[in-house]
Amino acid sequence: MNAVRKFAATFVTDTTNPPTPRPRWLRRGRFDLVEVADVITALICFAVANSVLAQDNAHGGHQFTGLVVLLAFVTCAPLALRTRFPLSAWVASTLAVIVTSVVIPTAISSGYLAVVAIISGLCLYAVTVRCQPRIMIPRPPPPWPGPRSSTRDRRSRPSS
Repeated sequence: MNAVRKFAATFVTDTTNPPTPRPRWLRRGRFDLVEVADVITALICFAVANSVLAQDNAHGGHQFTGLVVLLAFVTCAPLALRTRFPLSAWVASTLAVIVTSVVIPTAISSGYLAVVAIISGLCLYAVTVRCQPRIMIPRPPPPWPGPRSSTRDRRSRPSS
């Protein structure tokens, strides 16, 4: 159980660098205007996603209205958390998109995709700016061996 807690704590907080201090003109008292802009953007995206998902649900799905509102909220809420927890926000938004596409299959072919692109792009930007490089996926080695040196080839060949 302690291993799970340690992994969760590492995943949520240890992989991110602290947010950079904002200049004075980006702060109003205790409020960081970047975080306020994230919340406003999340609310706008929520309104658009809720409208699009409700329309898609009427045509293809037949889920409860509360579920549709919950899916729209869960899709857009990580945007408000991206400054403090960028990796968790990105993973949560990705999982929300997967669940939404399973519950309402017609959602991916509608305007919902534009909302997802905005949210995923902003969350992924926060991950690339704030997360430590060790969490990034390493590039796999090439499937073929590297080029051989001509000097080594000359040494291994017998002279005629």
